[in-house]
Amino acid sequence: MEDIYTNNEEEFNIGEIFFKYLIFWKWFVLCGIISLVAAFFYLRYTSKVYQTSVKIKILDNSKGGSPMPEISKLFGNSSVNLDNEMEVLKSHRLIERVVADLDLNTSYYSVGNVINNELWEEVPFEVEWRGSADSSKDNSIRFYLKFQEDGYFFGDEMDPSGSLCKYGQNYSIRGNQFLVKLNMDFEEIDENISYHVVRSKSSDVVGRLSKAINVKVSGGSEVLILTLAGTNTSKSEDILNAIIEKFNEDGVKDRQLVSQRTIDFVSERFVYLSYELDSIENKKESFKKTNDLSYLEADASQTASEKGIAESEYFAVQTQLSLSNLIEETLKKDKGFSLLPSFGVENAKINALIEEYNRAVLQQSKLMVSAGEGNPVVLELTNQLAELKDNILSSIDVLQEQLSVTLEKIDKLKTEVTQVFRKIPGKEKILRAIERQQTIKESLYLFLLQKREEASVSKAITSPSIKVVDYAITNPLPISPKSLVLYTIALTIGLLVPFGVVFLILMLDTKIHGKQDFEKYSSKIPVVAEIPFIQEDNRIIKENDRSILAEAFRILRTNVIYLLPLDTGATAKVIYTSSSIKGEGKTFVSLNLALTYASLGKKTLILGADLRNPQIHKYFNMDKGRLGLSNFLYDVNVDWKTLVKPSLMDNEYFDVILAGAVPPNPAELLSNGRFEILLNLLKTEYDYIIVDTAPTILVTDTLLISQLADVTVYVTRADHTDKKLLTYSKELDEKGKMKNMAYVINNVGGVNAYGYSYGYGYGYSYGYNYNYGYGYGYGEDNKKVKTSTFKRLLKKWIS
Repeated sequence: MEDIYTNNEEEFNIGEIFFKYLIFWKWFVLCGIISLVAAFFYLRYTSKVYQTSVKIKILDNSKGGSPMPEISKLFGNSSVNLDNEMEVLKSHRLIERVVADLDLNTSYYSVGNVINNELWEEVPFEVEWRGSADSSKDNSIRFYLKFQEDGYFFGDEMDPSGSLCKYGQNYSIRGNQFLVKLNMDFEEIDENISYHVVRSKSSDVVGRLSKAINVKVSGGSEVLILTLAGTNTSKSEDILNAIIEKFNEDGVKDRQLVSQRTIDFVSERFVYLSYELDSIENKKESFKKTNDLSYLEADASQTASEKGIAESEYFAVQTQLSLSNLIEETLKKDKGFSLLPSFGVENAKINALIEEYNRAVLQQSKLMVSAGEGNPVVLELTNQLAELKDNILSSIDVLQEQLSVTLEKIDKLKTEVTQVFRKIPGKEKILRAIERQQTIKESLYLFLLQKREEASVSKAITSPSIKVVDYAITNPLPISPKSLVLYTIALTIGLLVPFGVVFLILMLDTKIHGKQDFEKYSSKIPVVAEIPFIQEDNRIIKENDRSILAEAFRILRTNVIYLLPLDTGATAKVIYTSSSIKGEGKTFVSLNLALTYASLGKKTLILGADLRNPQIHKYFNMDKGRLGLSNFLYDVNVDWKTLVKPSLMDNEYFDVILAGAVPPNPAELLSNGRFEILLNLLKTEYDYIIVDTAPTILVTDTLLISQLADVTVYVTRADHTDKKLLTYSKELDEKGKMKNMAYVINNVGGVNAYGYSYGYGYGYSYGYNYNYGYGYGYGEDNKKVKTSTFKRLLKKWIS
């Protein structure tokens, strides 16, 4: 069988969903009011928690130190590490000092009717404990005090009782001694107020306070914000101010300790540095003496000058030697007498001989031109030139020997000077290393001396660790409970609870309620009318009736007319009314539909064809066993006209044929052919024949005669018919078992309905009990269903 839930996809309709929940507005209003009232009382009797904050700027006291990066690391960083400072602010060591100074181990409360209010500055008395708070075996010691003019009572219970205790005397509770002193700032103590005193271990108080304090950085600055939430603003402010005070003292002491350690360290280093400086100076002195050094730069300059002079002299001698060799070579190659070049040899004798030789050569050349080679003067000049040539060569030999000796001496001197010069960088390197060590030690000595003086000054005048930007300030608006947020949450919960209940109800609801259900699950079969629920017992429409019920049946009448075929081949139109199960109101629909046709002046007959459970006779206060359809079907001698009850309901156009006595075999009677004969006879007398048939789901009576109908009006009942039954009726139509079928929704907006409908009320219900059994003797199909107390209350609220 085709599943109605898989073949018909529900479309999301926000308007429909809205109206589903809108009808429960009283539930939503009631739960919303209850939630808001509960929130009001919660706010009224809950201690408000306020947030207190303080702002401090962490000062960087390490700035302005030595330019030597390696040494400066010994004395502090160049920037503030805010993460470290935040951890110090929440450290147990610091919090313990605050707890001890403010005596936070002991808390005082004034006892109220609902809540106890914590006291701080306004405490009219003080409890002094004789012993450490951590010496108690209990996590906390609690007791109550009530004061009188001459003493006080104390005890573990809310109402202290017992003997009167005197002020200034020691008493004990669970092994812990204490002394109660009156605060002289208060003139008197209210005797009607009880006070609650709680003594906690220091470790517990420190742990709770450390967790309660929140420290964060303000933006990208060096400002820290400390916050603390508490019910007593004065106490929170005092705690935060005490924390920053102790933090500042702690930082000052730390820096003073660093200064003292610096002084001690520098003093120890001075002894070692003095010894090292003496050793380096002695080493420098010994090196200078050994290497004949006075001033390294002057010694190097002098050596370089001597080296330059030697090289210059060596080059000059070398040049003269080369010139003499050139002159000698020129003379030896010349077979005759040619002019000699003047090379500038630094020898006067050779230069004079060359000059005399060149004059003789010029004179010989002139005479040879004028006198010839055989001239005695020319011959004499030739002899003279030969002699001069020999003299020049001899002089050059002597000069060359002299220059060679000189060159050897200069070369030896140059070698010695070069060796001395080459040793200068090594000596300079060694001396520079010695001087560098001396400079480092001297710089370190002076630096440590400076630091010792700075540390001495810093110890004498230590700057604060922090700058207080804002002392403790409490926000006047509480952070908990927040009224607006709480009311919003309460209202949300107040709306969600009924929403969840309604959602569960609607989710579990399987009944049909109106036309929209049919459009979703069986859209091919039309819904011709929605019959509203009428509270009155007598729900039969009257002549000229203008009620909502009458209008609904007129709509049904009109829509059925449109469903009738244009030409059926007979005068009368046969209209069946049927349903899936009992109790859906088919007889009620049949009777009123017939009356609407009769009101038009149409001859109308209602025929009771529900042989198993006839109901029509009840509407006319007739006996169940009177002659009717079953008699005609069983006995061929029965005249159908004797079965007609004419002009009932004071309407001459309205006739009735009852079902008759309940037979043992209704299916066989309906299938013997007599029913069709009856319909043919009736068609000659009436315009409309309304046949009230049996339910279809468990009996086949209606299906045996279904093809004789022109229109089948299939009655369903809002808040009673299960949606799954639509699958069955849809299958009857698809397989042609029911002819020209159309739905009618009965009892819309009925006793168990809650919802909104187009015209008559679109309803939703749940938990409507019925069974699918059908047989002899069941009750009226339109009788009221017994409802539970919850449903009656539900109906009352939504009506």
